[in-house]
Amino acid sequence: MTQEYQDSISRLSGKTCFVGIGSQKAGTSWLGNYFSKHPEICFSPIKELHYFDWRFSPENCGGWHQEFCRRLRKVERRLSEDGEPGVKRMVNLLRKRLEMADCPDAYLEYFEQVVRPKHKAFGEISPSYSMMPAAGFTSMKRMLPNPKLIWMLRNPADRYWSQLRFTMRRKEGFSAEDQFMKKLNDPQFVWRTDYARTMNHLFSEFNRDEVLVIFYEQLFLGDHRDDEVRRITDFLGVSNKAANFEKHINVSDEMVLDAKLRQKAVRRFAHVYRAVAEYFGDIPESWQEDLRFLEGGS
Repeated sequence: MTQEYQDSISRLSGKTCFVGIGSQKAGTSWLGNYFSKHPEICFSPIKELHYFDWRFSPENCGGWHQEFCRRLRKVERRLSEDGEPGVKRMVNLLRKRLEMADCPDAYLEYFEQVVRPKHKAFGEISPSYSMMPAAGFTSMKRMLPNPKLIWMLRNPADRYWSQLRFTMRRKEGFSAEDQFMKKLNDPQFVWRTDYARTMNHLFSEFNRDEVLVIFYEQLFLGDHRDDEVRRITDFLGVSNKAANFEKHINVSDEMVLDAKLRQKAVRRFAHVYRAVAEYFGDIPESWQEDLRFLEGGS
């Protein structure tokens, strides 16, 4: 670790560093929007930095360097046209993100550009971090100043179905139902749903009290949503701020999952239901219903 990086850590000391590690289609966009409006939280202007997964899971996330290059070219064209301060700021942030390819120090230097004295916490959310091997979490633990992780879980069958619908709606002529069985063997879909795999990698490096687990069903569908929000703010050491649950972001098209297809998904992710139930104990009712189906063998 270089002296420059040590200096960055020193300048950011006293603030909570957090990373949202997923899961996709489990409410991370909503949470990022909540963080961006919280006066005591500096949320990354680039919501998904994709630094750690780009390094440690290139088979699934290797294209992000090229994507940020494309974004930078696009924003630089805007800068030459209007020169607005906000556009110039985004150019600088994208350049700093691209520097991370050769200089890991740039990760904290990126946040130094946006963190202000009023902020008590700073961080980002990249849902595909949940697909990383253990080495990714090891690097995260060693590189960041006492990081706290937020992991959002959603019923495996529902999460898989939501991702499938979200992906297929962008492809003309494709049917989510037609792709249902095929994608049950696609790592981009399976690994995002394989919480058991993530748990093995994550908790080999992080202690349980360093990771806040939020169930989608309890945050968005339960009767104690405000209590879940308070758990998040307490975990980050910031004041509690009322949340807007009416605002939905990146929502998949509504489509009821056929009961027989759901059973196939539940069977495919049986080990996930059982691992999460064993580790966390108190799981949402829809998870319990699917577990009862597995135990009954129907």
